[in-house]
Amino acid sequence: MWSDWRVLNDENLNKNWTQSPGVYLIRLVNKKGLPMKINRVLGVDKRGLLYIGMAAEGRDGGLCNRLWGFWTAVQGTDVSYHTAGRKFRYLLAKHFPKCYLQYKHKKIKSAKKAKTYESECLRKYQCRWGELPPLNRAGTK
Repeated sequence: MWSDWRVLNDENLNKNWTQSPGVYLIRLVNKKGLPMKINRVLGVDKRGLLYIGMAAEGRDGGLCNRLWGFWTAVQGTDVSYHTAGRKFRYLLAKHFPKCYLQYKHKKIKSAKKAKTYESECLRKYQCRWGELPPLNRAGTK
């Protein structure tokens, strides 16, 4: 089962810590907490989804370590850890100064199943919108 959407910040990451493998989503919301609409090739994504990611176990440390990596890259405190967070910081943050990020996650029993589920989520998104979420793309930074 998916968690509720939560603001991506230190407090929520600490309060909802889990080392479980799983899949997570990152979206952009306005100051009222409503998702930002994102134009896609095949329509408008009203969920504001920016990224679909997965967390393994072991060295990767599970969902919260991956989410912390994304968050610290966005904040600029550790830009080496998470490419998607770094891309948000350098390419998108300046265009959405009054917006913030939310996340939700789904715990999955193994890293292998998490990878499979992430691939399925990405495939469904691409089939629906004609492209991958903006931060899942290869590209600058």
